[in-house]
Amino acid sequence: VNRNLKDKKYDHATAKQLAESLADQIKTAVKALNIPSYKIVVQTVIGEISGQGVRVASKCLWDD
Repeated sequence: VNRNLKDKKYDHATAKQLAESLADQIKTAVKALNIPSYKIVVQTVIGEISGQGVRVASKCLWDD
């Protein structure tokens, strides 16, 4: 994450693509750990810091 975001400034036009790229890189790195019996879900959020707060909620349900 630091390598990809270190010198970046927020840009609305590229934030979606950057978030997707980061999620893919993280998921690939976690899969390389070969941890059995886990579903890997990566969620990334990129936003501008401009004084407002943010709330994020998620839940998941699936059959074995």
